[in-house]
Amino acid sequence: MVQRVVRALGVAGGALLVMGLAYGFWKVGSDCGSGWSPDLSTVLGREKAGCAEALAGRANQAWLFIILGLALLAGAIGLSRDDAAPRAVPAPAEKVEE
Repeated sequence: MVQRVVRALGVAGGALLVMGLAYGFWKVGSDCGSGWSPDLSTVLGREKAGCAEALAGRANQAWLFIILGLALLAGAIGLSRDDAAPRAVPAPAEKVEE
């Protein structure tokens, strides 16, 4: 059961990580650039306002996906390490003579 959870967390974390990277570098509009590399120098007038609106928060959302993905991957690694760790065996109780 724990292995299924670890796999699910790993897959979800990896997907969010890749999605965040793709979302951060994905171009917005024709001349606006991307969330991490905006190119507003070639855009004029109304288009510049439209690009700024389209790019607003895009980098933050990409970082959010990446951080969530890394957190899920860290959780998967932590759970897999905990599952593989040897368990301490309690010592047998000593008989108490009265």
